[in-house]
Amino acid sequence: MIGKLMKTKPDRVIDTLSVAGKSSPSEWLEADGIHPSAEGQIAIAKRLVEALTGGTEE
Repeated sequence: MIGKLMKTKPDRVIDTLSVAGKSSPSEWLEADGIHPSAEGQIAIAKRLVEALTGGTEE
């Protein structure tokens, strides 16, 4: 529901759930199942850089 709403907005949206790709969410989430682990934070940051730079990363 929130995802559909966000797609209607003009601002750029990054689907952080898609960052996990084929890996299990438990691999990039803390034990609480909500907050990203260090690995998850890195993956999200990389995806953010890709989105902001048009897919290039330095």
